[in-house]
Amino acid sequence: MPTQGELADFYADDYARLHGQLESQENHRWYYKKHVEVIARAYGSPARMIALLDFGSSFPVLVQEAIRAGMRAVALDDSADVQRWSQEQRIPCLSLSQIDEVSDESLDVLRLSHVLEHLVDPKSTLEALLKKVKVGGLVYISQPNFPVFRPQTREVRLKDSVWPTHLHFFSPASLTRLTDQMGLNAFRFDTHPSPPSYQRDQLMAALDPDCRRLVARLKWVRTRSFGECGFPWYLGENSECWARKATSNQPGNRSDTGSYPGRSRARLELTLVAIANLRARIAWMLQSR
Repeated sequence: MPTQGELADFYADDYARLHGQLESQENHRWYYKKHVEVIARAYGSPARMIALLDFGSSFPVLVQEAIRAGMRAVALDDSADVQRWSQEQRIPCLSLSQIDEVSDESLDVLRLSHVLEHLVDPKSTLEALLKKVKVGGLVYISQPNFPVFRPQTREVRLKDSVWPTHLHFFSPASLTRLTDQMGLNAFRFDTHPSPPSYQRDQLMAALDPDCRRLVARLKWVRTRSFGECGFPWYLGENSECWARKATSNQPGNRSDTGSYPGRSRARLELTLVAIANLRARIAWMLQSR
């Protein structure tokens, strides 16, 4: 495992340039413009009322589109190339050392797109970032998806099984376990796109026979995925998790008896989050009709 310093140097100096990130981000501008609309709809407020942080943004085309839509949006990326380009485009872009400039419980939306798999300690990073998110705030996580395999050696080629560029390989079970530990309430989980037929058969043969139980909590989570990309197989190449910060209590504050400081407030917060999630589901249902 690389040290935090080695990782910081790599992403500051090499990653964005070596991976053609500027061209890739510009080519997907149409998608980011639409994605900003989806975020606003999921959050349940007009764009002008939303404060968004795109953590690990790369060249912040999405943040640029979010600002154009009226959001108070800021990017965060340590790449020197990204910092220069953002300054030229007059897009606010912080480095990791500037994260304290974001006030606690000030964000409506936290976006982590293909970020967690690159971090030395994704759990600690996510825990720190969630302090910046309001109760009921929206958290969007996307990343390479690795189905719930049984432990064995098998010839299955997965596109993003690259190391050390990727340090962690999350399955639907491990990702939602992480979000649960962080006090997030997931209301939508998808994988996409469908694998080609030759690979689908390989993936299905490698799945853990206990897969359904391991992802059981996702049975009641909304999805647009069907067949092998949906519950319980989740064979798609990438995953998307939409969740809300459930309470202001940090993970670990609760006692074994279920009693913790601010319990009444936490119950109210959970109720409000459930209402917000219901509104988001209804909005998606109406959009899908």
